[in-house]
Amino acid sequence: MTPARRAWSALALLVVVDLVMIPDFHRIAWVGGAWRGLPIDILEHGARLCLVAIGAALVVATGGVDLGIGTVMALSGALAARLSAEGHGFPVVASAAIGIGVAVGLVNAAMVVVGRMPPIVATLVPMVAGRGVAHLVAGGAILAVDAPWAVRLGSGTWLGMPIAVWVATGVIAVVALLLRRTAVGAGLAAVGSNPAACRIAGVPSGRLITLAYATSGTFAAIAGLLAAADVRSADAHNLGQFVELDAVVAVVIGGTAISGGVFSLGGALAGALFLQTLTVTLHAAGVRSDVAPLPKALLVLVAAVVSHPQFRIRRTRSAS
Repeated sequence: MTPARRAWSALALLVVVDLVMIPDFHRIAWVGGAWRGLPIDILEHGARLCLVAIGAALVVATGGVDLGIGTVMALSGALAARLSAEGHGFPVVASAAIGIGVAVGLVNAAMVVVGRMPPIVATLVPMVAGRGVAHLVAGGAILAVDAPWAVRLGSGTWLGMPIAVWVATGVIAVVALLLRRTAVGAGLAAVGSNPAACRIAGVPSGRLITLAYATSGTFAAIAGLLAAADVRSADAHNLGQFVELDAVVAVVIGGTAISGGVFSLGGALAGALFLQTLTVTLHAAGVRSDVAPLPKALLVLVAAVVSHPQFRIRRTRSAS
């Protein structure tokens, strides 16, 4: 069984546990022209995590890491709230918010590709400094986001499903199609598995790494817009906090090798939905929110060990 299938199997098992543990988990009702219920809530709130997990998977595939995902979400939300408060329409708000994500991704890529900095160091700088910039953009306050676009994006539905689910589905479908129809996916994996061989073979490693970081920044910015619209406010301190951990957990659970070279979009999606479902499970079990990161950290450790090449080699030898 592939790691991606194991991730989907783990998600299915967790759903079975929730069906037994949470009495109303299976109830989905048509209310006010839309589907309502815990599974719909998981999809709606998990849409943001799915977006950042896909972006993180592309970066990790190159052998890198993006620690600035949460900061980009905070920047995107704060900028969207500020521009919206100044009377700008959604096209300007969305373009600026997504543009800041692309810009941060390009800065990360420049430090990794041109500056030859380790990815964990390169992305640590925007992670620390970016949230301070978000506070400056928000003026040190929690900005309200009550524009019509926020109401539509945060509470609107189409064909009975939340808009956030459709946004995430559309964006991820485009990425999946791009990776399937072009050599980008194979190039990203090649860069992560053997950078030296890629340089000799003439593979445009720098462009592929730049594309991965820019995509990660773009998806984080979209997730920031969705988060700000969902709660009708932009809190530069809390928006996107610890989402980097969730993204890494989702990626490694889904079978993407933390050392690079192997990645799975389907596995990352399964990992993200698993984490969102796990959050509901922990809440139902009475686990406090400040303790919840502990089981997630343990999942990272287990998944990283299982995905390590040496572990796979030893497991194969034991089986034979």
